[in-house]
Amino acid sequence: MIYSLSITTPANTGQGSALRTPLKVTRGLIWRIEIDYPPGCCGLCHCIILDGSYHMFPATPGESLSADGAVIGFDDLYYKAAAPFELTVVTWNDDETYEHTLNVRIGLASNEAFISRYLPGVTLKQLQFVLPGIEKEQEALRVAQLNQIASEIGGEENGIGT
Repeated sequence: MIYSLSITTPANTGQGSALRTPLKVTRGLIWRIEIDYPPGCCGLCHCIILDGSYHMFPATPGESLSADGAVIGFDDLYYKAAAPFELTVVTWNDDETYEHTLNVRIGLASNEAFISRYLPGVTLKQLQFVLPGIEKEQEALRVAQLNQIASEIGGEENGIGT
């Protein structure tokens, strides 16, 4: 399945007032991500895709994706296993004059037979054993990322924890 979302971000929408747009998905393996930046964005319109508070794309907290007249697209293997089954697309626009519309596309395989297509060395029987490991690894990365963010902002004093 391909999930698609167009987001228009008004001019002068700073990072502090970024738009947070939900994108409903299903349980499954995200195998492709694309963000289409039309000509004229000039690198001023930024995008981050979150799973809860976890920075999926880009994975580096504090960074964003931006471009001009290009599609940022890449294959990935991210298993979305836990509810809520939605991602959050965060956008902001440093352009002082023009709004910009980004098109976000997510390729997701929800059926085990289709998931196995993206894990070629894994049979359907093995898949039931592989997916929990993938989930555990992703959760460890998410917790590490949240702990890093909490330590950078003094999380314990601010009531932040995992």
